[in-house]
Amino acid sequence: MLIQRKRKLLFKYLFVYFIIVTAMALMMIPFYMTALNSTRKNYTALLTRNIEDGVRQFGRSIISVISLEEQLQSSMFSKVKMMSDSMFKPADQYKLIELKNMLYKMTYDINPGFVFYMVFHNNSKVITASSGITNAVYMNNIDFFPLT
Repeated sequence: MLIQRKRKLLFKYLFVYFIIVTAMALMMIPFYMTALNSTRKNYTALLTRNIEDGVRQFGRSIISVISLEEQLQSSMFSKVKMMSDSMFKPADQYKLIELKNMLYKMTYDINPGFVFYMVFHNNSKVITASSGITNAVYMNNIDFFPLT
């Protein structure tokens, strides 16, 4: 009889505890839903703003790249472009280095993910420019485009 009484008391205690926990959980649902919806709206707005900023930055980068052609045509690029390998003298190598530095300065503000290459068709020189990672002059395109 004592065991049945303790068992009844335990079930009663557990039932009351279950009711209290369930009531608390049900009262928290509106707060949870409000927080969830608010977080979802804020995160969606943040992602939308990031995507719009990225599109604007990409558009500015494309415009900058298009304007590079005009800037390069008015520089020493046209002189180097017309030279063949047999016409290059040691002093002309300094022109290539100056051209590399000029290309680097022109492309510095463009998206850091871009890497710019100048591959000359009349000679075997290659110039690369990016945000400091690959800034080089290759005197022979085989050095730049290895056959292996």
